[in-house]
Amino acid sequence: MLETNRLFSQGQQAFQEKNYERAIDYYQQFIEQSEIIPALVYYHLGVSFKNQGQMKQAIFSFAQLIETDPKNATGYYQIGCLFLEEGFVAEALMYLQKT
Repeated sequence: MLETNRLFSQGQQAFQEKNYERAIDYYQQFIEQSEIIPALVYYHLGVSFKNQGQMKQAIFSFAQLIETDPKNATGYYQIGCLFLEEGFVAEALMYLQKT
């Protein structure tokens, strides 16, 4: 438990410092070791991947956010925006309509 708390805190700190590569590493370790994953972790992981140009991983992270918290409009919005950026208008609209 202490290790997962440490990983979560380090992920938060790296994210706030905009060190997205480190944030990704800490959050992924946290996910591997923790039984309960807060939706915020998936959001920060998605934003971190997006800022690193890793769009597929960002979409996957935001999808996990939605799976964790189906009423979280931010996850749908982020996926919709990513699809729109990639030129997938129909897919984007499908997600954006859920926000």
